[in-house]
Amino acid sequence: GRPDLAEQPVGASGDVRGRHRAFTGLVPVPSRQLDDLRTTLARLTPGPASPFASVHGLHFGRWVVIDELTTQPGQVRDSWPTPYLLTSTTSDDDVDPLRALYRGLGAARDEVFRHCLGYPTDPDEAAFVAFHRCHQVRTSRFYTGYPSATVGAVRSGLDAHRRLSDFTVNTSRADPAQLLAAFEAEFLR
Repeated sequence: GRPDLAEQPVGASGDVRGRHRAFTGLVPVPSRQLDDLRTTLARLTPGPASPFASVHGLHFGRWVVIDELTTQPGQVRDSWPTPYLLTSTTSDDDVDPLRALYRGLGAARDEVFRHCLGYPTDPDEAAFVAFHRCHQVRTSRFYTGYPSATVGAVRSGLDAHRRLSDFTVNTSRADPAQLLAAFEAEFLR
């Protein structure tokens, strides 16, 4: 028989490829908590205001509720004993993803995971990390949008792009002396 997901082999805190580390965890969710978990996840703001946006070194973070397995025609349907919450992250390789999640998710951390089976009440960092390591699954393949860049380098590049775009718009009618003065003020300070 197939071992329970919590009994799958657990590696280090995230699988490293190049300059990135991935973490994948599958945490059981009691069926009675499923609607509350979905409501909590739906209330979270996506994009720049997402709880994941405050996690140091995080390139990608996602929560997915898995409550039903689907099959292709002709496949035998497996069943899981309970729904699961999938946590998937990709971060800079010098960042411990679980410690970064604990420190960066803020109130969303406990709002989400309190619906999960066995989640400790008001955990400290060590308890949070230990809980997730028990539910970690190996990340054998993962995608990185910026394979050779850290989160800091990506944000710096995006900031430079924004500043240069704003500069171009704001100085489009400047004469050469005004353009040079504006350039020095914006980029050489």
